[in-house]
Amino acid sequence: MPNRFSRLITLCGFTQQEAADYLGLAHKTVSMKSAGMRKIADEEEERLASLWAIISDLDQPLPEDLPRGGQERRRAISEALSLNGHR
Repeated sequence: MPNRFSRLITLCGFTQQEAADYLGLAHKTVSMKSAGMRKIADEEEERLASLWAIISDLDQPLPEDLPRGGQERRRAISEALSLNGHR
């Protein structure tokens, strides 16, 4: 079962490499944390959770340095809501 860190990466639409770049970590470190093999710093989870809140809130502007996966996740949310008549 994926841990919270791994789920947040998925929610943000990131690859592990994008998450690593965003958090300033090595890809291997993110991979190990996602697999539960390394301790996850509270700040790392908080940063991803805060970013998810921005990505999922269509009224919030996206950060200019947001990795492609996050931009694609925002578009997918917007499209899904418009299909359901919410936007």
